[in-house]
Amino acid sequence: MPVPEAKRYVYVCTTDEAERCGQKGGIAVLAEFRRLLKERGLGKDFKCTQCGCTSQHAEGPIVLVVPEGVFYGGVQAADVPDIIEQHLIGGQVVERLFLRRAGDITAPEPV
Repeated sequence: MPVPEAKRYVYVCTTDEAERCGQKGGIAVLAEFRRLLKERGLGKDFKCTQCGCTSQHAEGPIVLVVPEGVFYGGVQAADVPDIIEQHLIGGQVVERLFLRRAGDITAPEPV
């Protein structure tokens, strides 16, 4: 039996190095997403996992919501309920945390 697809996927940067998302609160953000999605019975519709660095260190912790490709920055655990309610359930971007869409990012110049 095939596994049903989720409506949205949430990726939280948890890179645990100095001045990176994990140390700025990304690990707590991931834990809060997982806790609330489970508590509210939303785990079938919305999947949340950690991801590596998105090269946006100054704006972390970073959260990416797919399929929209929306990046949120400066996200803290206290912001997670708003992202769940407004974006995951309601389909609306949380403007106060919005950074950019994935298509707006350009690749760094080769060294």
